[in-house]
Amino acid sequence: DENKSMPYYRCGPPTKILTINPELTEVVLLRGAKSFSKENWKTSGILETLCNTNNNDDMGNLLVTAWDLDEGADGNELVAAFDAMSAQQVISGRPAVIISPSASGKALIGLAAMRLNPKIEQDDLKRIVKAWVPVSPTAALRAQDAVLEQYKTSNIPTLAIHGDQDPNGDKIALRLITNSAAKAVKLNGKHAVYLSSPKEFVEAILQFLDETSLYI
Repeated sequence: DENKSMPYYRCGPPTKILTINPELTEVVLLRGAKSFSKENWKTSGILETLCNTNNNDDMGNLLVTAWDLDEGADGNELVAAFDAMSAQQVISGRPAVIISPSASGKALIGLAAMRLNPKIEQDDLKRIVKAWVPVSPTAALRAQDAVLEQYKTSNIPTLAIHGDQDPNGDKIALRLITNSAAKAVKLNGKHAVYLSSPKEFVEAILQFLDETSLYI
């Protein structure tokens, strides 16, 4: 499915199934830098490969959406987008596995920072994120340790992916391993490693979901 309000692609079981299939895992693919959008998830084959892992056409066990959330979005804007998608029944509103390439990592780190704000009572991090797959987010190099630690203290599984030719990849991965208790995977490629190694990228994600019992 495609929509024009906040552009997105969606594949998986019908919306009505979301309320009766508690085993269903939802995956959200965010956009990267300005030149990378939901179209790249489609043209790279990553969206189709994830969609094709569904083992039942009627019930399904994986719902995948790719959003064109603004690349500079912060935590508040991610919350607003998540709630809007829920209201439109594009997603269920349950916590999702969020894959954030490069620039979109800012929104996920911002979401963690909101958890430290005493003026914000609602825990949007745990409400929205079931697991996090950051792909070399440079924002992690600037983030405070206490912010990154929110993923660890919230028991949110984290898989840090980066390319072996990404000059900041190892440094970012180390920060996420140390502070967020992330597992790290290095694939062949540059900063946009999902485009260099799309098959291996999907394999790493599915293995992560399997190991964390998020995909059965």
